[in-house]
Amino acid sequence: RRIMKKYGVIIAALLLIGSGCSQKMTQEERFLQLAERENQKCPVLMNGTTRFDSTRYDAALNRVSYYYTMLGEADNAKKMQKNYNNYRKALEKSVINALEMKAYIDYGNTIQYVYYSDSTKTVIADFVFNSPN
Repeated sequence: RRIMKKYGVIIAALLLIGSGCSQKMTQEERFLQLAERENQKCPVLMNGTTRFDSTRYDAALNRVSYYYTMLGEADNAKKMQKNYNNYRKALEKSVINALEMKAYIDYGNTIQYVYYSDSTKTVIADFVFNSPN
C-alpha cells in the first residue's frame, strides 16, 4: 500500500507538471524565451569589429532590442554618425528580409539595434524600426 501510495503521488505530480507544460505559451512568452536562449550564447564576436552582447524583449513596450559593441576601427562615433542613414537603410532591409524577424514583424513589434563603443562604453548608434503592421 505504501508503495502504491508513493507511486500515486509521483504520478499525480508528473501529471500536474505535464499539464502545466502543455499550456500554450503566449507570443510574448515565446519572445522572452527566445531572448533568454540567445543571451545564453552571448557575447558572440560577429566579425573583427562587431560583438553581439545581448538581446531583450520588453512586452510592455512590444519591443525587441539587440545590443552590440563596436570594436577596433569600427569603434568610431563620428564615422557611425556620418554614415547613420546608410547603415539604417541597410539594417532596415536586413530586418525586413530576415526570416527570423518575421514573427516579430507580424506581431507588430518595434525592433531596436543599439551599438556601443568599446572604448567609451557609450551608445554610438541607436536604430529603431517600427513594424508596418
